[in-house]
Order: sequence, then C-alpha cells, then structure tokens
Amino acid sequence: MYIIIMLTILFTGMNTIHYEGKAASTVSMKCGKHLKAQTLAQLIRSHPKQQRKSLRCSAKLSKLALMKAKEMAKRKKISHILPIGPNQSLRDHGYPLADIYPGVSDNQVEAIAGGISDPKEMMKGFLDSSAHRIHLLAQDKFYQLQDELGVGYHYDASTPHIHYWVVYIAHQNKDQDRHTKVPESKPN
Repeated sequence: MYIIIMLTILFTGMNTIHYEGKAASTVSMKCGKHLKAQTLAQLIRSHPKQQRKSLRCSAKLSKLALMKAKEMAKRKKISHILPIGPNQSLRDHGYPLADIYPGVSDNQVEAIAGGISDPKEMMKGFLDSSAHRIHLLAQDKFYQLQDELGVGYHYDASTPHIHYWVVYIAHQNKDQDRHTKVPESKPN
C-alpha cells in the first residue's frame, strides 16, 4: 500500500506545470510538448467562462499543433492556410475529424498567433479576438461539441514573429453531429 501511494505521488508530481516559479496545475503531457503550450492549454481548460462540459488533451492534436507552429516559423508567416485549411489538414494528418466539418479551406478548429512569448498574454490576446474567444471558450453551441485539445508552441529567434502558437480544439464523429449547424468559417 505504501509503495502504491508513493508511486501515485511521484507520477502525479511529474505532470505538475510550473510557470514563473509556481505550480499552475496538473496537466497531461498530451496537452502540449512545451511548458508554455501546457500552460496555455490549462488556461483554456480552466477558464471560468469555458462552456464545454469536458475538454481532454489529445496527444495527436498537440503533435499536429506543434507541426503547424514549426511550419509557420519555417514559412515566416502566421496563416491558417498552409497550403490547405485547418479542417482538411487535420484529416490529412490522420485525425478523424467529425464529418460535419466542411472541407479544404475551412476552419472551425484552429486558433493561431505569433509574436507573444507569455502564455497568459497569449490567452488574453486570443480572448480579445471575438472569433478566437467564441472558439476557445465554446460560446457557440457547435463548439461545445469539441472535446479534444492540443496546443503547439514553437520558438525561432531567426524568424519575424519568434514565438508561434497553434491551438486545435476539435471532435471526432458522434451521433448528435447530424443535428448541429456548423458556424461559418471566418478568418481570425
């Protein structure tokens, strides 16, 4: 019994995020590879105005978010279309995005930004944008279906924006999808 308790404490402690010298919370490493990505994921999940009943971390979405952040840095630009839209990109990279999401150039899954290094500042920046706020906090009924989160953060001092952020929040096929109206894709 003693060994089990100690192992639980050790493994729980491994997932505690420390940011600015403080423990932010316990977050699965699936939320993001970088400490800053994990911190932003926790800020999204625990926001007091979060409308989703459940938002779990997805290792697949986090991996794809990091890939996208690196691709934006490589191209030295912040863009949803590289060269296809986020919905189709997730599908093409093996994420089984629900069928109700539209196609090639549409976006109901991705928030991106660059130039901000601090996760708290990044969250504020996202929330100051109505399109990002509606998506990240599920302020539209459609987004409340989204129950998987992945965050990517990439740093490259040789590029114009230096800091690159990608947040994917999406969901896989479910029965209730047939009755849900998909919001129009808007650049954000």
